[in-house]
Amino acid sequence: MAGVVETQEVRLGSKIGGRVEKLLIAEGDTIKPGQVMVVLAIPELARPARSDQKARVASAKAARDRANNGYLPEEKTAAQGGLRRHQGHAMNGS
Repeated sequence: MAGVVETQEVRLGSKIGGRVEKLLIAEGDTIKPGQVMVVLAIPELARPARSDQKARVASAKAARDRANNGYLPEEKTAAQGGLRRHQGHAMNGS
């Protein structure tokens, strides 16, 4: 009897945890280097992205409101206080 039997078992792991959302290969498939084998569902990674987007939207709205309405009185008072403080330091040479 002649023939060739190839067997190789490879254990895979992920650097990040997650649930397998899609399995893109089947047992016995030949895999090429760089081929995507699974798609992970990682909701923890999606949440910060949403909160970052919400923060950007809030910041953009604040900038829009500032452009349309000018600075708030509290912001003007704080800026004037900072200016006086810096002017005082400049006059005193410190």
